Order: sequence, then C-alpha cells, then structure tokens
Amino acid sequence: MATIKLEAELAVDDNIRIGSPTASVEQTVESMQINHEPVSQANVGEEIGLKVKEPVREGDSVYLIKE
Repeated sequence: MATIKLEAELAVDDNIRIGSPTASVEQTVESMQINHEPVSQANVGEEIGLKVKEPVREGDSVYLIKE
C-alpha cells in the first residue's frame, strides 16, 4: 500500500507509473481508499491509499499515463 497526495485527478482503471531515477513500475489503478473507505475517483489535494503490485519507496514520483 502506498499513500499519495494527488496533484491531479485519479480514478480506478487509470494507468500510472511509480518510480525513481533508478527503478519504476507501471500498473492500472485497481483500488484506492480515502480514510480507509473505497473510492472510485479522487481529486487534486486529496491523500489516497493505493494498492501497489511492487514495493515503492517514500519520495518516488507517481505519473498518470495518458493514452
């Protein structure tokens, strides 16, 4: 699980990349939570809990992949 403060809107089924200069992982947002409650969309400035498939580190950047 990763905690992220959003600088853009994010929704379930969006594709994201989480990474640092040395490593990154791409995945589809399958689920996210605000205050331990499931949500399907979150807005700028909100902090979300995001299920991640691989370990990530504090300070990693999160990017929305536009198709």
